[in-house]
Amino acid sequence: MRSARAAWMAAMLAVLLAGCGRAEAPQQWHEYATQGAYSASLSELGRYALIGSINHGGSLWDTRRNARLFSWNHHQGEFTNIVTSAISQDETFAVTAGQQDLVLWSLISGGPVWYWSSPAEILALDLAPNADHALMGLANHEAVYFDIKQGASVVPSAMTPGSARWI
Repeated sequence: MRSARAAWMAAMLAVLLAGCGRAEAPQQWHEYATQGAYSASLSELGRYALIGSINHGGSLWDTRRNARLFSWNHHQGEFTNIVTSAISQDETFAVTAGQQDLVLWSLISGGPVWYWSSPAEILALDLAPNADHALMGLANHEAVYFDIKQGASVVPSAMTPGSARWI
C-alpha cells in the first residue's frame, strides 16, 4: 500500500514538473526603474505605469510609447520614496504616498491637485473609480476612507486586527 502511494506521488510530481518546462522568452520588455522600485501601479487598461523608483521618486509612464510623462515628487528638489500608489479607473487621476503624506495628481496636466498628511504610516492605498475617494491602510491598524479632493472623512476610521497592508 505504501509503495503504491509513493509511486502515485512520484508520478504526480513528475507530471507537475513536466509542466515547468522551458518558458518562451518575452516578445519585448521595457525597463522603467534601473536599480529597483519601492512600488508600482498599472492602470486598469494598462496604458499607464506609475513607478516609485529607488533613485528617482515617482514617475508616470505611457506604456504604449514607453515614455516617461511626468516625474512626481512630494517636495521640490527632493526624491520621494513612493511606498504605494494607485491610478483611477478612468485614468484621469493618480495618487502617490510617501510614508506619511500623499498627493493626488492629474494625469492630464501632470500637476498636483491636493496634498495631504496622514495620521500614521501609509501601508496601502487605492482610489475609487472616479478618484473622488481614497482608502488607506495604516500602520496604526486603521483603515481610512475619505474624500481625497476635499479632505473630509466619509466614513469613520475602522480598526483592523493588524496593520492594514492590503486593501
